Amino acid sequence: MEELIIKIILKALGGAVLGLVFWAGLLWTIQYGFKSKYYAILYPMSFFFRLVIVMLGFYYLAETDWVDLLAAFLGFLGIRLVFLRSIKSQMKYRVNDGKEVDDEVKS
Repeated sequence: MEELIIKIILKALGGAVLGLVFWAGLLWTIQYGFKSKYYAILYPMSFFFRLVIVMLGFYYLAETDWVDLLAAFLGFLGIRLVFLRSIKSQMKYRVNDGKEVDDEVKS
């Protein structure tokens, strides 16, 4: 029983690493993509490479067991939630008068 729990925790950590690679790659692409001379190639290539890495990682982590795949997927989604919470505080937009406002609509 302990082996199963350790195995599931390791699969979830593996999914978290895949999520970190995917979401950090997306963040990097968004931040530096338009500064690049070849941004029209950078965006699809970034998506393709991130997708291939994540799919191969899930394939390796699953090992023909749906429980392992589920644990890896939950780790992946956990990192997504952490990324969303961490960058939400950084999402500020400047309006014409120089005030910073959130992305929320205020009436």
